Amino acid sequence: MTIDVSTVQGMDQKFAKLEPDVIQNWIDLAQPVVAVSGLPEQPDNVIPHGWVLMAAHIGTQIMRQGNNKSSQTMGPLTESFFDVSSLGSDMFLKLYNDLLKAWGLAPIGKNEVHFY
Repeated sequence: MTIDVSTVQGMDQKFAKLEPDVIQNWIDLAQPVVAVSGLPEQPDNVIPHGWVLMAAHIGTQIMRQGNNKSSQTMGPLTESFFDVSSLGSDMFLKLYNDLLKAWGLAPIGKNEVHFY
């Protein structure tokens, strides 16, 4: 089973300008997450749908990281971190979690990607 890059790329206008290799990386990262998610193999469209949603979620999180870098300075020390508090919701994560819940599975948390 494979997911076509154009399927993920067409899910958000932000993805349209990205190179296919970038989208393929998201798809590759999403595959093991979905493989152990517990989603059923039948009907045939369930796992591919989850895979596309997870790839879009991963891409959204990666793209957001660069926009939310914050720093705190105290004396000579500076700490930099990604501030996820202002990111808002991720519609792809919501849709993925809705799919999991529809099949009686536990959703994953906000701003998290579980790698196994």
